[in-house]
Amino acid sequence: MKKQSIALLLMLAVSVVFAVICGGCLPKTLQDGTYTAKMASPDEHGWTETLTLTVKDGKITEADCDAFNADGKRKSEDEEYNKTMESYGGTTTPSKFYPELEQGLVNTQKVDAVAGATTSSDSMEKLYNALISNMEKGDTSEVSVTP
Repeated sequence: MKKQSIALLLMLAVSVVFAVICGGCLPKTLQDGTYTAKMASPDEHGWTETLTLTVKDGKITEADCDAFNADGKRKSEDEEYNKTMESYGGTTTPSKFYPELEQGLVNTQKVDAVAGATTSSDSMEKLYNALISNMEKGDTSEVSVTP
């Protein structure tokens, strides 16, 4: 009986130490709202990567990944840009990889890289990471991210 009590006390002590040390390790609850992050400056082609996430009941329920030019046009809807990417032998285009990034965010609650879209996947990862703190606090102010 004494050995069981000692073992129980040791397990309790270890649990308390873990909780104190790793209290920040556990994911926090996301607050409902709509959150947006965008790159602070456009890329060399004039596109500014932007990520908007909608959180409901503590989960990402909608994601809008895209890049916008100075006129507010979406890269995913720019037929000329998409055709040019295909003509250079690209394995994917913005009209295909942005929806894949969005679906991954909703399904896994994180950014899953898309093959052939490394730069945009990396940008979305940076934007997502910049939004985590705001989503935990419920701060819906737009976040600007330095590339």
